[in-house]
Amino acid sequence: FRYAALDGTRQIINSFQDYEGEPLYSFFISEKTNRTAFVDHASGRRKLSNISVEEGKWQNVQLHVNGSTAIYYINSRMALNISGVDFSTGQFVLGTETTNAHFSDIYAINSDRQKKIYEVTQDPCQLQKVGDATLGQGRIKLVAGKSATINQPFRIRQLFDFA
Repeated sequence: FRYAALDGTRQIINSFQDYEGEPLYSFFISEKTNRTAFVDHASGRRKLSNISVEEGKWQNVQLHVNGSTAIYYINSRMALNISGVDFSTGQFVLGTETTNAHFSDIYAINSDRQKKIYEVTQDPCQLQKVGDATLGQGRIKLVAGKSATINQPFRIRQLFDFA
């Protein structure tokens, strides 16, 4: 993925979570301190490294996973090499910490070299909490990880968040 941190602490977070939303591993990039950090949430293991990035410019980040080894690259330079990780079951999450940022070129390539592309088409910071939608006589409450197919006219009573 690529990102440009716009303001604030300029901290980018790339984490890997189980399907319940519990973080397993987190990779932090801090432009202000020119450091990266990797945290294994189960064991408490941490690994730090120094990097050199131009604050406020577009940065390219790559994660290469081979078996139980993960290597993070920032702008084509190795930032961290981590062994003993398991990315076999879960989901990746991109985010920020007290930072506004643009993300682009988000994609994954599997071992068969198949590329899956993802897009951020609207700023999720402008959206609000998931709410209730009125369906005829009844209501449906959409919460994280849930979905619904609606085959009739409906009206959203409050803003909602897809992030």
